[in-house]
Amino acid sequence: MVKRRQSKDADEREGAAVARYLQAHPYASLVEVAEVRAAERDRGDEAEAAALDARAQEIEDALMESVREAVG
Repeated sequence: MVKRRQSKDADEREGAAVARYLQAHPYASLVEVAEVRAAERDRGDEAEAAALDARAQEIEDALMESVREAVG
C-alpha cells in the first residue's frame, strides 16, 4: 500500500555499508549487495522507530476521535 520513506541518514548509512562491502568484495553479486542493504536496514534505531510509531498512533487516535465527534 504505502511505501515508507527512509531518512537521509538511513540512506547514507546503507550506502556506506554497501561501499565498504564492495571494497572488501569487489565481485559481489547483486544478491549479496541486496543482503547488505537489508542487514543495514535491520540495524536501524529501534528506539527511535518505536517512539515515532507511538507518536503516529497518538495522531491517528486524535484524528479518529475528531471524526467521531464530527459525525456524532
